[in-house]
Amino acid sequence: MEPYSKNKSELETEIKLMRERMIDCAKHYGLTDEKTIRCSQELDRLMLVYQRLFHEQKVNDDVFLWYERVREEKMAYTF
Repeated sequence: MEPYSKNKSELETEIKLMRERMIDCAKHYGLTDEKTIRCSQELDRLMLVYQRLFHEQKVNDDVFLWYERVREEKMAYTF
């Protein structure tokens, strides 16, 4: 997957627009049409990029905070 250079807000906007485009394609061409499927695949790709960039960072931050809390608790018992 190539690096993504847009910020969170821009990516959220791009996801919203692609979702609307996919819905329009489905209404006009049907759910199984190639255009609808391509839009769906692009939406999936954008959502995966979003999740990797912004959700995984939160998970990593949460794990780090948990680790620091556990480490501090263990240090408190060693004295």
